[in-house]
Amino acid sequence: MSVEIQPSLWESVPVAGLSCTSFAPVGVVIPKTRTMTTQAERIAGLPAGQQVLRAGKRWRAFWTVQGADGIRRRRSQRFDSAAEALAHLDAMPRRPVGVEASRRTLRDAVVDLQQRGRGGQHTKWVQAECADLLGVHLDDPRLRTAIDAILTRRATRRRAQGKPSARWELACKVQKQAEGWARETDNGWELLKPDPRRAAVFAPKLDRLLTHLTTGGSGMTTDLPVPPAFLRTHDKGSSTLRGLLRCVPAERQNTQAVSRATVLDCRAMLNAALPQSLRDAIPDPREIRVQSESKSRKRKRDLTRTLGGRGLEPDPVTIEQVLREARRLGSLPRELVNPATGRPESLTHLNARRAVALIAATGIRSGEARALQWRDLDLNANRLLVEASLDQNTELRKFPKTEESRRELRVEFTSLRGLGDGLLDDLRQWRGSAPDTAWVFPREDGKPMRREALLDAVRELATGLGLRKGLRVHDLRHCWARYALHLCAVEVAKVSKALGHASIVITLDLYGSPVEGLMD
Repeated sequence: MSVEIQPSLWESVPVAGLSCTSFAPVGVVIPKTRTMTTQAERIAGLPAGQQVLRAGKRWRAFWTVQGADGIRRRRSQRFDSAAEALAHLDAMPRRPVGVEASRRTLRDAVVDLQQRGRGGQHTKWVQAECADLLGVHLDDPRLRTAIDAILTRRATRRRAQGKPSARWELACKVQKQAEGWARETDNGWELLKPDPRRAAVFAPKLDRLLTHLTTGGSGMTTDLPVPPAFLRTHDKGSSTLRGLLRCVPAERQNTQAVSRATVLDCRAMLNAALPQSLRDAIPDPREIRVQSESKSRKRKRDLTRTLGGRGLEPDPVTIEQVLREARRLGSLPRELVNPATGRPESLTHLNARRAVALIAATGIRSGEARALQWRDLDLNANRLLVEASLDQNTELRKFPKTEESRRELRVEFTSLRGLGDGLLDDLRQWRGSAPDTAWVFPREDGKPMRREALLDAVRELATGLGLRKGLRVHDLRHCWARYALHLCAVEVAKVSKALGHASIVITLDLYGSPVEGLMD
């Protein structure tokens, strides 16, 4: 840091006679590395406490002064040109510093920047989270260490993710009787009777909500089987519904570290707060590193959040329930009436359930399942050939993700504890008299299945199991891999080959368990 200390520079100036002081450390001389030739460079190189801004067709000069009473004040004056404003600031005393100004701290610099309206959210964060580091003086050699500690704390601090949600719970005891739902009061059990004019719409929603809450379902707003509008107006159906539910605020989970851009913005704030002569204490942007969470850890954590469990380990019981429920839904016959919509079930939804069942039984990707044709299946030999994926935009078969993704695997695995039992018979029934070039999972119009239809089938699966919203189609592949590795003890090399991974390292990184303890 190129700083020259001259402690006797202003010894001849009486402190009491100073009517105006700026806020720079005692004896700090700004080294002139080169001559400023342009007006913009002169404005950018103004010392701390001075500023020149354009105000319409005129220019305005700002400077900070401190009177004899010790109170800092912001002064300004308008000029016809920037040159006049700069000349006015140049004519002011450059470095008349008093004894009090020599002990200026980093906190004072941040406060000054905030008073000038240039701090933003980072000044508030630094004052709240780094109060123990702001007491260092600007002429202290430990200034750079304090700034490094502030940026490190900013990079390692995690932030809340997702929208703030709410958790709903029953405010009284309820039970389902022959006549309907009833609540417990001081006079006994009282039936919940909504307005007869709205009973046809209100009663089914109330039944789904109370069934969900009384059977141990999650009370989070995003997990309830009724829309949020019903919760906001639930007490308008009848006077007996008032006080039935109560809302408890739920905090967001802190799972995501801040980005590198956030740390760089905090660095820029500190750079603007310090005088130009002390900006060598700010680390170079290339030296800033952010410890962001890897994609594999984020996938494990998201899956744990959806399926339950702890940390990076999803609940193995729930994993098996998801896979077996997906197989069961795929084996069901076509429903005459879809309970969710009240209309006959479409062929698209039926085949979407079947595709989800195949993904849960074999672990293939959703694009590979949608691109399957009957010529890719040898049901007599229990073989499935994956040689293409489906383009979402053109709906045409394309080369799979990697060269290793072109693979051959079984339809029914004997090592998965009966997970795929009966799938060959289901496929023979699904095919019927379809030719070899026909799609295995077509839509109503005969075209290949779209990704949105598979997502609807997965939502139906998650709702039936009472899971939190957020289960993706690709999560079935993750569940299959963890089920094969951890519950069925299949060799990792065989699982990696079945998944079509380019290396066994990818399989271990994605689905390996975290190592705890020491080696014996």
